[in-house]
Amino acid sequence: MSYDITIPYNNRLLLDKMLSVSLQKRIDDDLQRDVIAYMDRRILDTNVSIIDVGYSQKRTMIERAYLEIHSRLPF
Repeated sequence: MSYDITIPYNNRLLLDKMLSVSLQKRIDDDLQRDVIAYMDRRILDTNVSIIDVGYSQKRTMIERAYLEIHSRLPF
């Protein structure tokens, strides 16, 4: 089982602040944009967005099948 998020376990203060933000704001990645705007507005002004081109429903189904098969193998 894997997740599409990374949790900074080594920085509890940062984690506490991130989790205090509303869930919808975290889902929409507004928190990340706000941090970028606060730290360096020039980055936000470039209007560059990165899209995971490897993510698709087909890939998700294949990965789940792969993990299911390998979790049942006896070795």
